[in-house]
Parts: sequence; structure tokens; C-alpha cells
Amino acid sequence: MREKHKLSGYFLILDEKSNWWNNFAICMDCIRVLGLDEAQKQKFTNTKRACAKHLE
Repeated sequence: MREKHKLSGYFLILDEKSNWWNNFAICMDCIRVLGLDEAQKQKFTNTKRACAKHLE
């Protein structure tokens, strides 16, 4: 298993795969503010680059 990136604590990693290697992720703050159903509509690939871009 790969090492988690430093932003992993801010995201909920889903079991759903975005591609062969990566899973989808949801921002924990989006879940808190928008609710789980709305936050799932904004899911993205769990990569360091995608997570950092979401936090901008």
C-alpha cells in the first residue's frame, strides 16, 4: 500500500475507483457545510494535486 500524502487528513477516501490506481475523495469541510449528498456531487480523484487544488 502506498504512503498517504500530507493532505489525506482533510478528505474522506471513498471505495469507488476513479481509475485503475486512485479512489475518489470528498473534502471533510464540504461534508460538514453542504452535507454528504451534496458533497458527493463534488468528488474528485484522491491525488495530492487534485486535493491541493480543491483546498485553494
